[in-house]
Amino acid sequence: MGGYVYGAEGIWGADIEAAAPIHMWDAFQWISGAQVKYLREFAFSIGPRFQDLEPIPGLISPDRDHNTQSYEGWAYCARTGDKSIFHAYFEKGMPRAQIRGARLNTRYRAQWFDPRNGTWQNAGGGTLQSGPTGSIEVPDFPGDTDWGLKLTIE
Repeated sequence: MGGYVYGAEGIWGADIEAAAPIHMWDAFQWISGAQVKYLREFAFSIGPRFQDLEPIPGLISPDRDHNTQSYEGWAYCARTGDKSIFHAYFEKGMPRAQIRGARLNTRYRAQWFDPRNGTWQNAGGGTLQSGPTGSIEVPDFPGDTDWGLKLTIE
Protein backbone atom coordinates (compact mmCIF):
# COMPACT_ATOMS: atom_id res chain seq x y z
CA MET A 1 0.00 0.00 0.00
CA GLY A 2 2.76 2.41 -0.93
CA GLY A 3 0.38 4.63 -2.84
CA TYR A 4 -3.17 5.00 -4.00
CA VAL A 5 -4.53 5.60 -7.46
CA TYR A 6 -8.14 6.19 -8.35
CA GLY A 7 -9.31 5.79 -11.90
CA ALA A 8 -12.58 5.23 -13.62
CA GLU A 9 -12.40 3.29 -16.85
CA GLY A 10 -14.00 5.21 -19.64
CA ILE A 11 -13.17 8.68 -18.32
CA TRP A 12 -9.47 8.68 -19.14
CA GLY A 13 -9.79 7.01 -22.51
CA ALA A 14 -12.81 9.12 -23.47
CA ASP A 15 -14.41 5.89 -24.63
CA ILE A 16 -17.27 6.85 -26.90
CA GLU A 17 -17.23 3.98 -29.37
CA ALA A 18 -20.33 1.81 -29.29
CA ALA A 19 -18.20 -1.31 -28.76
CA ALA A 20 -16.40 0.09 -25.69
CA PRO A 21 -17.29 -1.92 -22.56
CA ILE A 22 -17.59 1.25 -20.44
CA HIS A 23 -18.54 4.63 -21.87
CA MET A 24 -17.36 7.92 -20.41
CA TRP A 25 -20.92 9.14 -19.80
CA ASP A 26 -21.53 6.04 -17.66
CA ALA A 27 -18.25 6.33 -15.75
CA PHE A 28 -19.01 9.95 -14.82
CA GLN A 29 -22.01 8.68 -12.86
CA TRP A 30 -20.09 6.17 -10.73
CA ILE A 31 -20.11 7.04 -7.02
CA SER A 32 -16.74 5.44 -6.31
CA GLY A 33 -14.91 8.75 -6.74
CA ALA A 34 -16.87 10.18 -3.81
CA GLN A 35 -15.71 7.28 -1.64
CA VAL A 36 -12.01 8.10 -2.04
CA LYS A 37 -12.32 10.58 0.85
CA TYR A 38 -12.76 7.61 3.24
CA LEU A 39 -9.46 5.99 2.26
CA ARG A 40 -7.69 7.99 4.97
CA GLU A 41 -10.04 6.64 7.65
CA PHE A 42 -9.36 3.06 6.61
CA ALA A 43 -5.63 3.29 5.91
CA PHE A 44 -4.64 5.39 8.92
CA SER A 45 -6.90 3.63 11.41
CA ILE A 46 -3.73 1.90 12.65
CA GLY A 47 -1.77 5.14 12.94
CA PRO A 48 1.87 5.17 11.85
CA ARG A 49 1.84 1.36 11.52
CA PHE A 50 0.24 1.99 8.14
CA GLN A 51 3.79 2.37 6.85
CA ASP A 52 4.53 -1.22 7.92
CA LEU A 53 1.82 -2.77 5.73
CA GLU A 54 3.14 -4.90 2.87
CA PRO A 55 0.77 -5.73 -0.01
CA ILE A 56 0.47 -9.51 -0.34
CA PRO A 57 -2.64 -10.31 -2.41
CA GLY A 58 -2.01 -14.07 -2.22
CA LEU A 59 -2.93 -14.06 1.47
CA ILE A 60 -6.61 -14.10 0.50
CA SER A 61 -8.03 -17.26 -1.00
CA PRO A 62 -9.80 -16.96 -3.31
CA ASP A 63 -8.62 -13.49 -4.31
CA ARG A 64 -10.95 -13.12 -7.30
CA ASP A 65 -14.12 -14.53 -8.71
CA HIS A 66 -14.38 -16.35 -12.04
CA ASN A 67 -14.75 -13.17 -14.15
CA THR A 68 -11.24 -11.76 -14.60
CA GLN A 69 -12.42 -9.06 -17.04
CA SER A 70 -14.68 -7.41 -14.46
CA TYR A 71 -14.60 -4.33 -12.25
CA GLU A 72 -15.93 -6.41 -9.36
CA GLY A 73 -15.07 -9.66 -7.59
CA TRP A 74 -11.45 -9.03 -6.54
CA ALA A 75 -9.82 -9.01 -3.10
CA TYR A 76 -6.63 -7.35 -1.85
CA CYS A 77 -4.59 -7.77 1.31
CA ALA A 78 -1.71 -6.08 3.13
CA ARG A 79 -0.08 -7.29 6.34
CA THR A 80 2.62 -6.13 8.71
CA GLY A 81 5.76 -8.26 8.76
CA ASP A 82 5.11 -9.30 12.36
CA LYS A 83 1.62 -10.58 11.34
CA SER A 84 -0.10 -8.39 13.93
CA ILE A 85 -2.19 -6.30 11.51
CA PHE A 86 -4.04 -7.10 8.29
CA HIS A 87 -5.93 -4.74 6.00
CA ALA A 88 -8.07 -6.45 3.38
CA TYR A 89 -10.48 -5.15 0.79
CA PHE A 90 -13.22 -7.20 -0.84
CA GLU A 91 -15.02 -5.94 -3.91
CA LYS A 92 -18.66 -6.67 -4.62
CA GLY A 93 -19.10 -10.19 -5.94
CA MET A 94 -16.23 -11.74 -3.99
CA PRO A 95 -17.01 -15.17 -2.62
CA ARG A 96 -16.47 -15.80 1.07
CA ALA A 97 -12.74 -16.12 1.60
CA GLN A 98 -9.98 -17.20 3.93
CA ILE A 99 -7.00 -15.09 5.02
CA ARG A 100 -3.71 -16.94 5.37
CA GLY A 101 -0.42 -15.97 6.94
CA ALA A 102 -1.66 -15.03 10.42
CA ARG A 103 0.03 -15.99 13.66
CA LEU A 104 -0.86 -19.50 14.67
CA ASN A 105 -3.82 -20.00 17.04
CA THR A 106 -4.18 -16.28 17.70
CA ARG A 107 -7.19 -14.04 18.35
CA TYR A 108 -7.54 -10.93 16.21
CA ARG A 109 -9.88 -8.03 16.73
CA ALA A 110 -11.97 -7.91 13.53
CA GLN A 111 -13.76 -4.89 12.07
CA TRP A 112 -15.57 -4.31 8.81
CA PHE A 113 -15.08 -0.95 7.13
CA ASP A 114 -17.85 0.51 4.99
CA PRO A 115 -16.17 2.48 2.16
CA ARG A 116 -19.44 4.19 1.25
CA ASN A 117 -19.63 6.19 4.47
CA GLY A 118 -16.37 5.60 6.39
CA THR A 119 -17.90 3.71 9.32
CA TRP A 120 -16.75 0.62 11.23
CA GLN A 121 -18.62 -2.37 12.64
CA ASN A 122 -17.51 -5.56 14.32
CA ALA A 123 -16.88 -8.59 12.11
CA GLY A 124 -17.57 -12.09 13.37
CA GLY A 125 -18.65 -10.87 16.79
CA GLY A 126 -15.61 -8.61 17.05
CA THR A 127 -12.89 -11.26 17.12
CA LEU A 128 -11.64 -13.94 14.76
CA GLN A 129 -9.36 -16.84 15.63
CA SER A 130 -6.57 -18.14 13.41
CA GLY A 131 -6.11 -21.89 13.32
CA PRO A 132 -3.05 -24.10 13.68
CA THR A 133 -2.00 -23.27 10.10
CA GLY A 134 -2.45 -19.49 10.50
CA SER A 135 -5.66 -19.30 8.47
CA ILE A 136 -8.68 -17.18 9.39
CA GLU A 137 -12.14 -17.79 7.97
CA VAL A 138 -13.60 -14.47 6.85
CA PRO A 139 -17.16 -14.10 8.18
CA ASP A 140 -20.08 -13.34 5.89
CA PHE A 141 -19.93 -9.85 4.45
CA PRO A 142 -22.40 -7.39 6.04
CA GLY A 143 -23.89 -6.72 2.60
CA ASP A 144 -23.42 -7.47 -1.08
CA THR A 145 -21.17 -4.50 -1.83
CA ASP A 146 -17.49 -3.64 -1.26
CA TRP A 147 -16.08 -4.03 2.28
CA GLY A 148 -12.76 -3.40 4.00
CA LEU A 149 -11.59 -5.65 6.84
CA LYS A 150 -9.09 -4.80 9.56
CA LEU A 151 -7.57 -7.49 11.78
CA THR A 152 -5.37 -6.54 14.73
CA ILE A 153 -3.83 -8.71 17.46
CA GLU A 154 -5.84 -8.42 20.67
